[in-house]
Amino acid sequence: MKHFSQLGFYFILFWLSILSVNKVNAIIQPGDSLMSELAKVPKDKKVDYLMSVLEQTKGLPIQSAIQYAGEALVWAEQLNDIQDQAQVLNYLGNSYYNMSNFEQALAYYQQALKFTMRLGNRAEIANLMQKIGLVYFNSGDNKKALLYYEQTLKIFQELQFSMREAELLTSIGSIYFQWEEYQKAYDSYNLAYNIYNTLEYLPSIVNLNYLKGYSLFKLKDYNAAIKCYNEALEANNKVENKIESSKLNNAIGQLYMELKDYKQALTYFTTAYNIQVLENDKIVLAQSLNNLGCVYRELGSYRKAQEHFTQSLAISQELGLNLTKMDNYQSLYELYYVQNESKIALEYYQKYVQLRDSVFKNNPNIEKNPSSVTLQNEKLLLKKQLVFTTKLMKTTAGIAIGIIVILLFIIFRLRLQSGKLQKP
Repeated sequence: MKHFSQLGFYFILFWLSILSVNKVNAIIQPGDSLMSELAKVPKDKKVDYLMSVLEQTKGLPIQSAIQYAGEALVWAEQLNDIQDQAQVLNYLGNSYYNMSNFEQALAYYQQALKFTMRLGNRAEIANLMQKIGLVYFNSGDNKKALLYYEQTLKIFQELQFSMREAELLTSIGSIYFQWEEYQKAYDSYNLAYNIYNTLEYLPSIVNLNYLKGYSLFKLKDYNAAIKCYNEALEANNKVENKIESSKLNNAIGQLYMELKDYKQALTYFTTAYNIQVLENDKIVLAQSLNNLGCVYRELGSYRKAQEHFTQSLAISQELGLNLTKMDNYQSLYELYYVQNESKIALEYYQKYVQLRDSVFKNNPNIEKNPSSVTLQNEKLLLKKQLVFTTKLMKTTAGIAIGIIVILLFIIFRLRLQSGKLQKP
């Protein structure tokens, strides 16, 4: 009987642990009861029900969302509902695009486009064509991206959708910028700017003035570039966007670095740095510290330069900002090189080359995109935060289960000892 009692207790202990794990998994993976609720919904309403749940539910894991969307697609196909099929395929394309799975995203967008063309909705056709162009752009196939952008632009112009027209012109400008056709890039940006200026949409006026200025900077028309940057700053004062102000001050600082006016460069870089400190924006702060280090290096203040480069590198390593880290390695290489410390310079140069080859091999469009450093660093930081949160939740779940098991084991041991003491 004693052995049966012990076995029974271990059996209960085992199932309590399993139940604890299932409870934790239910917290981590919301929406587990959705499929049972779906069974109660009439056939012709199932797709609408699933899509409304997906649109309204926040925090749903992406794989669960794809699973439910796949279920919706099955029902849409069974009912031969073209509009529902187009809607679900578009949703799946968006999901895979957000996961950076561009091959899958492209496949779903192209299927959605076929159904949408049968429906004849020109606005939706243009919307999907723009997304396909964006997929090609992020996949490094700029020729196909440009083809889709130009076709989409014609539709939006015919529909007189000015805001979407300006978006397309900005995207076309980015392709020309990557091709180093800076005059064409400027012309596209300027057309987009004129539309936003007519609409008096200040955030995009700020951004387009920045992009125009950067194109002119590449064309070495520094006076015109400064004018665009200053117009952007003036418009940004009305918006009061401190992040944009920081970006513009950094851009002007870079321009003065090119002109070898290091005192002016230091003024603008310092302004950008002070904004980032107040905003606690570590991602852009890392780049500003590197910029300040470059100025101090050119001014001959090597100790200050090293301090700023080292601080920037520490933040880059902490947050996984590979592009900024690459700049750090190059800057430290150049710093030690000018000080004739060839051994240390070579070490940093080797690190720079290794990281550069890795980054540009996996991301062909990064190098020539004027806003790519911040965007890529933000993606890396968000990904790191997501991984950290998932690990934390799993670790917490494991600890909770472990504590339950230990407590039950202690109770069991105490009961055994108590039973032994009661024996004659």
